[in-house]
Amino acid sequence: MPLSRAGLSWGYQEMKNTLVRLLGRAAPKLPTLDIGYLPTLDAAVLLSAQARGYFKAEGLDVNLRRQTSWQRSRELLASGELHAAHTPGTVPLCATLGIGSDPLPLRTAFVLSLGGSAFGLHTRCVEQLHAAGLPRKGKVKPAQSLAALASLIQQQRDRGAPRLRLAVTDRYSNGSYDLRYCLASVGIDPETDVELVPITPSRVLKSLRAGNYDGAWLDEPWGSLAASEGLVELMFSKHAYWQHSLSKVLTVHERFIRRQPRAHRALLRALSKAAHWLENHRAEGAEILAGKEYLNQPVAELGACVKGIPSLAGAHPHDVVFYQGAANFPWYSQAVWYLGQMIRWGDFSQVLDFKQAAQDVYLPKIYREMARELELPYPSVGYKNEGEHDAEWELDEVSHESHHQLRLGSDQFFDGRIYKPRQTMKYLNGLDISHISAPLDAMWAIR
Repeated sequence: MPLSRAGLSWGYQEMKNTLVRLLGRAAPKLPTLDIGYLPTLDAAVLLSAQARGYFKAEGLDVNLRRQTSWQRSRELLASGELHAAHTPGTVPLCATLGIGSDPLPLRTAFVLSLGGSAFGLHTRCVEQLHAAGLPRKGKVKPAQSLAALASLIQQQRDRGAPRLRLAVTDRYSNGSYDLRYCLASVGIDPETDVELVPITPSRVLKSLRAGNYDGAWLDEPWGSLAASEGLVELMFSKHAYWQHSLSKVLTVHERFIRRQPRAHRALLRALSKAAHWLENHRAEGAEILAGKEYLNQPVAELGACVKGIPSLAGAHPHDVVFYQGAANFPWYSQAVWYLGQMIRWGDFSQVLDFKQAAQDVYLPKIYREMARELELPYPSVGYKNEGEHDAEWELDEVSHESHHQLRLGSDQFFDGRIYKPRQTMKYLNGLDISHISAPLDAMWAIR
């Protein structure tokens, strides 16, 4: 019996899909990948992929290289000494726009973690905060901590006292923009009312011991370490301020994707497998991370990996997320939110096409190719409103070939704001505190 045209079409498509899968899984030409990381908890997916052999299983020989700062990783990506690096999600955006240094075409197709950091104040400030209205018992909401901080800053200003010095890992890191957003939400101008000082994560404990800072936005495990030493009181986690929000990403140079696309996809597959394992084996993962060759910290200090960050707002299991809820998907909407913050604080003063900038740097198309190879569900859209959901919710726009549901985590901001990426210009115009130097009228025209 002759095959029908539909049957031939189906057979061809199946053969094509099989070839794509086989070619996609072929051993990449690149024998060794040098990947940079900083010793923070949100490097866990990279470290687990190495320790459990997921890189080798994908035909990759990976050399993990510990770095001292995000800026150093950026420099080594530029020179080609690193093929990829664990960085804040803002690094490839800032690099491509030339914020902080010359323009550099960095890209990301994979989010390594959500959350994983917290805002801490030096213990010498805590009693003053209580006097300024901070509750002494029970869970303390971020808004309460920040309101007390605003009162303290006003009191110090009235006395003519020096501004509080708050440390961030880099002026252009996620944590810097997160902290500036939090401060501005209660009327604190982060550019004039406090002093923001960049410091690398591994040096922050020494500086807090020396009393050089009044507080810091702290990546784990440095936040928990500082708290256990009695140096700081952790006020609230990143998750408590913006639930399930972007933290670190795998950043690569555009030339690596262009020259080694199969090696790049193999790298993403290994990381996806590691993220899935880590999400479901957190205690075992903490044991791996504690090793001397990785984070070199006592397992007890990596509790955020298992039970959350011990802040006044309360520890939450989702204080750091590695896989669930499409955590590894690079959302344009979160990229655009951070681009808006760069405009808000005057870090970028030129005309910016938000949509184009996000789509140049964040690459969900490549993520989807990897997900299809692993038969994983993935979002078929790149944008979502941020802040609309106070509980887990089901995304309707999901890959049809996976036949799986995709449930995303809550995404609320602590101040109740809802961010609609298609209304970014309206959002920027409605901010009470900002230092915008970019020509908004010209950007309205682009929109």
